[in-house]
Amino acid sequence: MDDSFWGHIYNIGGGESCRVSTRQMYEMMYSEMGFTTLDTLINPKDYATRNFHGHYYEDSDKLEEFLHFRKDSMQWYVDAFLEQVGPALGFAKVVNKLPGGQKLMGAIIQSTFKKNLNAEHGPRYWIKHHQKDHIEAYWGSKKAWKKLPKKFSDMEEFTDWDTVIHLDHGYDESKPESELTLKDMKGAAEFRGGKCLSKKMTTGDWTTPLEFQCAFGHKFHASPRLVLEGGHWCDECERKSWNYGQRAKVDPFFAQVWTPLHEPDELREYPKEVSELDVK
Repeated sequence: MDDSFWGHIYNIGGGESCRVSTRQMYEMMYSEMGFTTLDTLINPKDYATRNFHGHYYEDSDKLEEFLHFRKDSMQWYVDAFLEQVGPALGFAKVVNKLPGGQKLMGAIIQSTFKKNLNAEHGPRYWIKHHQKDHIEAYWGSKKAWKKLPKKFSDMEEFTDWDTVIHLDHGYDESKPESELTLKDMKGAAEFRGGKCLSKKMTTGDWTTPLEFQCAFGHKFHASPRLVLEGGHWCDECERKSWNYGQRAKVDPFFAQVWTPLHEPDELREYPKEVSELDVK
């Protein structure tokens, strides 16, 4: 491998052939079973609209240039799904051609998800029991949940695939890596609402840990690579809870990805039940 490959952190993604909206994914899967509409099958109010992974990374394209690992597409996923359906696929295709068949098959498939939807960790359970913390985490508010359409065909389609958002990482990324300085790290730390407490650093050294302090006063050690390329910051803040609303108020770097998707008053803190210290 070329020397420029080593020592970096990459995100792995399938590329353009694997990029679909949730709506497109379901349409691809269930059209193969003979569904011409998913209104009988999917209730939009049963699906979270936020706080799950739904984006892709440019550095995955860089990794592809090195490894040429991309060989599958969404059709591979659909084929794998249909293989799991097995003999029921033929049955579904026949039933869906009959008058009222799609409504019947939709009800049959929905019944298989009913247990999970109504279980303690299911969206219908959260709504029924007014679990405000879960509702706010996955829809923003009860009001936002109520605004979701009842019909799948009325869901807004995502089309803005070509928009690329470049994040500011708090230092001059146009400089060669060999020229990274302590001044750069101090600036990057301030852009994250904290400080770089180290007094010295070897220019261009991305691997030796430095000492930092976050906006909430926690001190920790991390390498420039972990902070600037890996996106990590204070382990103490992450260990205790998800406190992203408060963090965005004091961390301009983090605010770039939080503020566009959340209201200013979304300040709920979500305690963590398990941390990495609990794993033996």
